[in-house]
Amino acid sequence: MSQVELAKRYAKAILQLGHQKGKAKEYSSQIKTIAKIVSTEIDVISFFSNTTVSQDIKKKSLETLFEGGQYAEDVRAFLYLLVDRSRMSALIDIAQATENILDEEEGVTRGKIKSSTPISEQTKSNYEKKIGEALGKKIFLEAAVDEKVMGGIRVEVGGWTFDDSLETHLDALGEQLLKSKN
Repeated sequence: MSQVELAKRYAKAILQLGHQKGKAKEYSSQIKTIAKIVSTEIDVISFFSNTTVSQDIKKKSLETLFEGGQYAEDVRAFLYLLVDRSRMSALIDIAQATENILDEEEGVTRGKIKSSTPISEQTKSNYEKKIGEALGKKIFLEAAVDEKVMGGIRVEVGGWTFDDSLETHLDALGEQLLKSKN
């Protein structure tokens, strides 16, 4: 079984439990947060991947993360299960799978909006609304600065690219000039 298929199975399991308790989004968010924490440091990744480190020690290290009570007991138990089954390496994929499953359930499509300079939240919201209306879906865009975009904005959503960059407008103008010249 591939890592992606495995991640989907685990994601479905924790979300099913979350749906039963009305906390699916909360569980997904917590798993995503923990995945970010665990995946940012190479030493932490190596620690959880190391087969010579006992599962009890791995669980105790997770307990320090859980101090403060900000994580649900079900999420804690889920992570302990991953440790028991030597599946912590799949945590990032599981976090992504939970987000994808929830998006699918809610009819959400995610994408990226790229510009040469940072854009305002209002601009991002306007593009989400316009593209959402065009596609008939709820759109969430992640803003990113891409210096390759020469002025304007380029949006990539679900295999579509909406290009409102200066480069594209100049290309179109050049084509119009060539057509009118002929």
